[in-house]
Amino acid sequence: MPYGMDDTWGQRRTGDASENRNFISPLWVPTGGFVSIRILSEHNQIYKNWTHHNLAVVSGDREYWTDRVCKGTDKCEYCLSGHKATKMFFAWAYVYNRYWPLSTPEEKRKNNVVEKGKANGREWLIETINGVKLWKRTFGKDDQYWLDLKNFKERFNDTLTDRDYEIHRLGEETKPTYNMMYLDPKPMSEELLVLLSSLPDLEKVALGEIITMDGESPQAKVVDLSPNVRSVAYTSGDNDGEDDDPDNIDDLLPF
Repeated sequence: MPYGMDDTWGQRRTGDASENRNFISPLWVPTGGFVSIRILSEHNQIYKNWTHHNLAVVSGDREYWTDRVCKGTDKCEYCLSGHKATKMFFAWAYVYNRYWPLSTPEEKRKNNVVEKGKANGREWLIETINGVKLWKRTFGKDDQYWLDLKNFKERFNDTLTDRDYEIHRLGEETKPTYNMMYLDPKPMSEELLVLLSSLPDLEKVALGEIITMDGESPQAKVVDLSPNVRSVAYTSGDNDGEDDDPDNIDDLLPF
């Protein structure tokens, strides 16, 4: 699990984790493990834009890592400070369980409650989540995530939301690869159908205008505009800059 990650919006650096506010939290996958999910955002509802990734932000007494949509290279304070923009997508997903390898040290799991159980023919440490998470990733035109989603959309009659999926994380902690597996189709539960109508607007979330599942928009201030040297192990993508033209981002997307 990447250093500093917890179930609050972004990667929290400081602040009280016990405060009773329903902060938007990211979908992430443990090293060597997987998560079971239901995609809640249809392919035409996924928000995509050029985004400055991993900025240090202060909101009240909370300080955390997050992302901000680029405003254009000639008028964006993040671009002017030298912080590079990358292609990124935002979607909602319901996470059922997180599966940790049995060998995962307790400190890596941040003392999360787990139980031993079997899945896919082997034993895991299973953490029950049962909650909506923000699925966000940097990506490139050859990114395997995007290729998987494109293939699923075409195979499943123009939809991504008619079944559950598993996202597996392989490789080294700082250089992971991901593999998505689809399961058999099944109707969305009544609980999830109700949740769909109450999810915050993804564009407003990406812009930093909403940071809680209840739609709160507290004042947030970016405190570090310098290029961030921290690596984020749960994202990867084609960030070589060769296609970095904000006017052409839709041309790079598979749908």
